[in-house]
This record gives sequence, C-alpha cells and structure tokens, in this order.
Amino acid sequence: MGVFAALPLAWLYQLHDQLTPVVDVLATALAAPRSLSPPESAWAVVQLPEKLCRFDCKTTFKRYRAQLDLPTSSALYVPSFDSAIMVRSDGDEVATIGNIEPPVAEYAYRPTLIRLPSESRTDALLEITVSSIVSEGGRLAAFYVGSESTLNAPYRWARLLSVDLTSYTSFALAIAVLLAFSLYLFGGNDRAYLW
Repeated sequence: MGVFAALPLAWLYQLHDQLTPVVDVLATALAAPRSLSPPESAWAVVQLPEKLCRFDCKTTFKRYRAQLDLPTSSALYVPSFDSAIMVRSDGDEVATIGNIEPPVAEYAYRPTLIRLPSESRTDALLEITVSSIVSEGGRLAAFYVGSESTLNAPYRWARLLSVDLTSYTSFALAIAVLLAFSLYLFGGNDRAYLW
C-alpha cells in the first residue's frame, strides 16, 4: 500500500524536475505589506526557499522581486508559502492570497497558481510580498513562471496531495467515527459487526 501512496508523490517530483524554478531573487524587508518599494540600496540577492523569521517574530513583511520574460498566457506557481502573499506584475496587483494586512490570516503551505496578465512581455517585474505571523515561521518556496498549461498539472497534483487529500481523509474519518458511534448506540450487546 505504501508503494501506491508514494507513486503520485514521485510523479509530482518528476513534474517539478521538468520545470525551472526561480531561485535567485532580490528581497527587502518592509514596514507594512502595501508600502512603497524601498530604494535600490535596500534590496539584496537571496536564494529561495527562504525562511523569513528566525526568532520570536510577531509579524514580518518581506518583498521579493525578479525580472522575468513572461510568455503569452503565463502563470505563477508557488508550491508553498507562509502565511499570506500578494503578487504584483509591473506594479499592478494581480492577486492576494490570504489577508496580508494585520491581523494576517494564515493561509500557509498551500500550492497556488496565479494567472498573470495575458500579453507576452520581456523584462517584466514580478513582485511577491509575503506576510508572516507564525513565530519562527514565514517562508517562500522557489516558484515557477511559465505558460499556464505547463504549470497546471504540477499545481493540481500538489493541491491534491497537500490540501484535497487531507480534506477527504478528514471527511472519511468523521464518517467512520459517526458510523462506529451509531453502531455502539444501536447495536445493543452485539460484538460482531459487518457480517
């Protein structure tokens, strides 16, 4: 059974290996999530994945940016982040996942696929702002930018394995507990069930 459970995970890693992640980005700390970008001297090159908060953090805001060539019908695939993100493309807000303003809503470690503006562009400025509330938490994984059709399969598998499967398992467990409790209540002295 363990081999069959590991097959989708192995296939997901194979899909990720076929993609080229964005690893080297510029980053800077922010006073507030929607604040203007600081001067160029405040930016430093970091490698993803990066943990935002190392010791006793309350709320941390960090902005990452990269100059990328965007194909037509492009998308951004972020395998995991902690706790909320906001994505901008050339200064225009494209998406916000979770509540990035304090109090920050935790939407952690869920894969996310975000459609970017549809026109093809070279040297597009992509900015990702991460808000974190977790003590010793906050992270951004290496992300992927490409055509939506290419990124859709890894996104769907990652979502199935990390979010949907957990929900289905919780639902099945709740049904099993309800069934066991009803058998206990209405079964009387029977000790053998499901004959």
